[in-house]
Parts: sequence; structure tokens; C-alpha cells
Amino acid sequence: VLTFATSSTVAGLTTYKITSDYPTAGSEVYASNTTAPASTLTVDPTNINPNGTTTYTYTVTSAPCASTTATTSVVVYPVPTVTLTAANASICNGTSTTLSGTSAPVVAGVTTYKIGTTPGGFNTYGTTTAGLTTAPTFPLTVSPTVTTTYYYTVTNGVCAPITASVTVVVIPQPVITTFTSPTPICATSSTVLTFATSSTVAGLTTYKITSDYPTAGSEVYASNTAAPTSTLTVDPTNINPNGTTTYTYTVTSAPCASTTATTSVVVYPVPTVTLTAANASICNGTSTTLTGTSAPVVAGVTTYKIGTTLGGSNTYASSTTAPTFPFTVSPTTTTTYYYTVTNGVCAQATDSIRIVVTTKPVIATFSSPTPICTSSGVVLTLAASSVLAGITTYKITSNYPVAGTIVYATNTVAPASSYAVDSSLVNPNGITIFRYTVVSSPCDSTSTATSVTVYTGYSCLSNQIRSSQLGVCAYTVIGNEFNPTSYGADCMMSYTIKNNYTNTNTLAGSVFPEGLTNVIWTVTDIHNNESTCSTLITIVDSCKIENANSFILWNPDSQTVAISADAHFTCIHPFFWTNQTTYQWETNFGHGFIPLNDMGQYSGTKTSTLTITDTRAANDNQHFRCIVRFGCCTVASYDVNLKVINRGCH
Repeated sequence: VLTFATSSTVAGLTTYKITSDYPTAGSEVYASNTTAPASTLTVDPTNINPNGTTTYTYTVTSAPCASTTATTSVVVYPVPTVTLTAANASICNGTSTTLSGTSAPVVAGVTTYKIGTTPGGFNTYGTTTAGLTTAPTFPLTVSPTVTTTYYYTVTNGVCAPITASVTVVVIPQPVITTFTSPTPICATSSTVLTFATSSTVAGLTTYKITSDYPTAGSEVYASNTAAPTSTLTVDPTNINPNGTTTYTYTVTSAPCASTTATTSVVVYPVPTVTLTAANASICNGTSTTLTGTSAPVVAGVTTYKIGTTLGGSNTYASSTTAPTFPFTVSPTTTTTYYYTVTNGVCAQATDSIRIVVTTKPVIATFSSPTPICTSSGVVLTLAASSVLAGITTYKITSNYPVAGTIVYATNTVAPASSYAVDSSLVNPNGITIFRYTVVSSPCDSTSTATSVTVYTGYSCLSNQIRSSQLGVCAYTVIGNEFNPTSYGADCMMSYTIKNNYTNTNTLAGSVFPEGLTNVIWTVTDIHNNESTCSTLITIVDSCKIENANSFILWNPDSQTVAISADAHFTCIHPFFWTNQTTYQWETNFGHGFIPLNDMGQYSGTKTSTLTITDTRAANDNQHFRCIVRFGCCTVASYDVNLKVINRGCH
């Protein structure tokens, strides 16, 4: 806008013209005219140099007067172009970014600059609202703590301020306030992770959970901008069943660095437990051994106990030390043993074994009527206690007609308490032994015997053996020791009895020689029926003594004599004064002993002293002994040697 005024002008004569030097010299701004322009004239921008100074010339002419001119200049400040950018338009709280700005064209010394966090503000760069004529040095570091818009205002003199802005988004560093898991847990169980976060940004913050099982970085919760719920159940496939699993919770609000937290879950394995017994069935009063296994276990954590109730510990108190197997137990009744192994929080694992305790049966009664008469059967009376139905077996055997004859075959059904035995299983001429055997396995059998004697009028003794009396060579019967043991009275009959040795009814005081004597007894009943039995009586020599010292008072000694001298050997029996002692000297030239007779060199061959006269070289190293007989006793003296030397030879 040009402002002007004139005077001394002539209306209708004076002409007015305004020119400018832009865009070219003399460019017409107000064409020559006798009408004066208004006191102010708005100049079109086409006549204004946008980048410098424009000079305007006002020419007023009243012809023939020379033109009057006046000039005025307009300085034009350019409108700057301003930009403002940030190296990182999004930063994490606590970090910085840099601002970069441009402004052109500018007017040195005129253009002012300021940067603030409000439009036209200068709190970031500048000291007053007018700004500074010195441009800021870019890049300019800023560290906002909240999302902030920065305004870069550039003013060229009178021009309106030009502003550019950039918003720096400040992202808070996310915080994981909770990330936990129950620990330890048992294998095959799931686990629940508990977590909480703060300072997150909806739609921006991402959440991810990984584990190191089955491989490092295994995904438990895939990266997502939706936060997991405050608890998350982890599938067993992401839990190491035999150790420790570490879970990593990663929360990221870009561009902030990720915030991570870890938690670990210790997994105790579920043990496999076995319990066996060396003998699952025992007899009362005996023992068996238990053998148990448990694996896998955790040292110092796994507890062990053995009891007679589920989970009980009355047999082996709960301890982190495993019992030493085999483990001896001695139950008195049927008992189930439970071996319980617990790995920490895992449910206890148990195996059991039932030990059946069997009571050894007792035979309370096993008897028979005795004696009985010929051809009768017999009724056995029997009873047993502490037996088990279906388990206890019963058997009756006899020794007739052969040992082990089955009377009642092995059976789990007990024989009747009065059991009739057929006469064919009863020895008609003697004693039948019945044996009742009751077995409750695994107990040893219980067995008892009873006998039935069958009389045919009497019963002879079994064969008898006695030793002869010293020096007598015979045996004198003492009392009734060889007489029959029972007679016809047992069958309620009258009888007479005699033997073929004394022809009387007794052998008391009878003398039996050494050797065998068969005594036959004959019983005659009132009907003149005769029956016989025999006893073989053996009398053995009691005087067969091999050791001379026990029977000879004086044994001969070996001798050395000169050739042609006499030699004497003496052997004396303790009872030498009796006429029952006899002597017989024998000699041995190296081919065995032979008896000597009184002839040649030898005399006294049947006395206690043997004499060898006129010894010769042939008698050298000749052996002698004496056979002594006393009654029926015979013994040999020491074997002695005769040494004959020739004193004339050296």
C-alpha cells in the first residue's frame, strides 16, 4: 500500500503516474492520469519483488512545468519454508531423540527462530517470544517423558511466523509386576502361570511366553497385542517331566526394549513302585522278605514308608532314606504290606503284597482200638484243628500190606471223625501203624501215628540180639525179656503156651550159647487150635578184642641174643591162675603167622613162656606172638622180633 499526497496541482491539467522497477524498470503501477490516485494505493504483488527491494516512482506533472517525482522503496521479506522432523518419532520413556529443522529463505539478522512445546512457544529453543536471530543447531536432542509435539517457528521480520511441528510419541517401558508359577509340581500335571503387567500401551504392546521345553524358545503364548489373562494354564507338552522348566514372559512396547521375567517350574517325576515277597504264603511263626523298587526318585525329596494299611508307616517309618531290601517281616496273621513312595508334591505311588499266613494244623485226636482180634476192621478216631477249608489236605497211610499204603488219599476234604478202615488194610498177624498227615501249605506237615495190634492168641517178640558174658561164651536170660508180649487173653480166650527150648511157658534163666537159636512158641486154645510164632535169638562173642593191652597183663618184648644162645618170650593173662586160660605161640617168617608145636628148637609153645634153644642165623629177624584164650575170648599179644647176632663177626 503506497501512501501519498500532492499539492499545487491543477485540476484537469496535472497528471499523475506511479511506476516500479519490478518486474522491469518503468513497470506501470498507476497509469498517467489527470485524476490523482487515492491517498493510498494497493500495489498488486506482481509489481512487488518478492525477494528484495522494489522502488516506486511517483511522477506528478503540470505542463509546462517540469515533472515532480518522488520515490519510495518497499523491502520484501520472503515467507520462509519451515520443516521439523524427529530422528525417532516414537521413543521409549527415558531415552532421547533428535530434531532436525530447515527454514529458507531467511534474512540474516532479521529472521528469528524459536522451538517450543506449544505453538509459538520457545521453551525448547529461544529466550523470549520474539525468538533468536541465530538459527538452532540441528540435530537438536530432546528427551520428553510424555508424548510431546515440538513447534519450530521461523519469522522473517514483519512476515507472519511460519511454523512446522513434529510429535514425538513417548512409550512407557512396560513393567512385569508378577510372573510366578507353583513349584514344584508333579509330572504329567499342567501348571498355571500367574502374571500382571503395567505401563503397557493398548494395541501396541505385545505379549509372548516361551519355555525351554521341549526346545529352547518353545512357544507357550504366541506374540500378540492382546495380553494373556492373569493366569495361564500350560499344557504338559511344555513341561519337562524330568526336571526344571523355565518360562520367559516377554512384554514389548516398541521402540522400548523388551521387558522380560522368568519363572521356573521344578517337576518331580511320578515314581513306579513295585513290592514283591520272597514267599507270599508263609506258615505262622516264620518270616519272609519283601523286596521293593521305586524309580525315578529325587534325592533328599522322595519319602519312603511301608505299612500294613494304605499309606501307613508302622513297618518302616516315613523317611527320605529308602529301606534296605530284602526287608524281613514276620506277620502272625494274613497281612497286606503297602510300599508307599512320594516324590514331593506328587501323589503317593503305592504297591502292595498280601502275605497269607497259614496256621500249622493241629491233630487233636488220632487213635484206634487196640488190640483187636483176627480179621477185624478198625475204626480210627481223628480230629484236627487250625485247618483251612479248601487248603488243608488230609491223608492216612499205613504200613500194611506195604509201607506207604494209602488208606485215605490226599484230599482237601477231611475224613470222617470216625473213619472205618477195611480189614484188608489191617495186618492180621501183628501191628499195623496208621499215620495221619495234615498239611496246610506252606507249613510243614503235621503228622501223628497210631497202631493197631491184631492178636491170633499171642504175639512173639521180634528177633533179639545179645552179647555173651565175658569168659562164659553164653548168655543167661534175665526175667521175661524173651517171653511173648501178649497172649490169647487179649482176644478173651483161654490158652496154654510153651517153647521148644525149655518146653515150658518161659525162657527166664535160660542159658543161650554163642550163635543163633530159633525159639518157637506154640499156643493152644481151649479148642486145641494151635498157632506158632518164633523169635530168633542171636548171642554174639563179646570178647573179640583187637588191642592186647586191654586183655594181656604182660606182653612179650623183642630180644637180641648171640648166636647159639637161648631166647625166651613171656606173655601173661590177668587170670593166668585159672585153668580157663590157654596159650598158643605163633611165628612169622614173612609169609604170615603159623602155630608152633613143641619140637626142635621150640618148647613151651602152649604155655605163657616160649623158649627157642640154640638160636641160629636162620632165626634172625624171626617174629613171634602169643594167642591167648580165656573162656570164649581170644586175643593176640604184641608182634615181637628175635635178633640173632654172631659175636665173632664184625
